[in-house]
Amino acid sequence: MEREEVRQILTVLRTAYPQSFINHTKESATLLMDLWYQIFKNTPASLVTMAVYNIIAHDSRDFAPNPGQVNNRIKDLITDTPESAAETAWKQLKGAIRSVYKFEGYNTSDAEHNRKVYENLPDLLRLMYTLSDIYRLVDMPSKDLEAYEKPRFLKAYNAMRDTAVKTAMSTGNFSAIASKQKMLALGFEPEQVLMITTGDIQNV
Repeated sequence: MEREEVRQILTVLRTAYPQSFINHTKESATLLMDLWYQIFKNTPASLVTMAVYNIIAHDSRDFAPNPGQVNNRIKDLITDTPESAAETAWKQLKGAIRSVYKFEGYNTSDAEHNRKVYENLPDLLRLMYTLSDIYRLVDMPSKDLEAYEKPRFLKAYNAMRDTAVKTAMSTGNFSAIASKQKMLALGFEPEQVLMITTGDIQNV
C-alpha cells in the first residue's frame, strides 16, 4: 500500500467519522499517516479498502477503526474459519496421497508427476509434510488415516495456521491463509486473487 493510498483511506474515514478527527493538527495528521503506512505498507491496498468500507457499511460505531481492527476485518473477510480451513487442508492432503504413484514401476515420468502433485499443495501442508512423508502414507488404509493420522494432522495444522495468522496480521502478507473461494465471492478478479494468495502484492 502506497502513501497516497493511505491518504485516500484516511480521507474516507475522516468523511465517515468526522468526530474522530476534530482535534487533529497538521502534525498529528502526519503522524497518523505515518502510522497507517508503516502498518499497511506490505498489505495490498485492495484488502485495506475492502475492510474499511465493510466496517463503514456494517458496523454501528461512532469512531474510526484503528489499524488492528482493520486487520481483523481483513482476516474475517478473506480467511476460512479454523475448522473449515483444517478440514479443507485434510482433504487436500488425502487427495495428494491418492494421487502420487507408488514405488512399483517407478520411473522418471512418475517422479515428475509426484513432484507436481506435491508442489501443488498449499505452503502450510508442504511445511508439515515432505514428499517422503506422503509416500509413507500411501499404503495406509483409509480407516487408519482417519483414525490415527487425521487427529495428529489437525493438531499440527491448527498450531501452524495460528502462527501463520499472527504472521499475516503483523506483516500484511495474507498469502498463506487467504481463501480463494471467499475472495472470488467478494468480487476480486482472479488475477488479484492469484497475486494475493501467492504473496505478489504489486499492483493489487
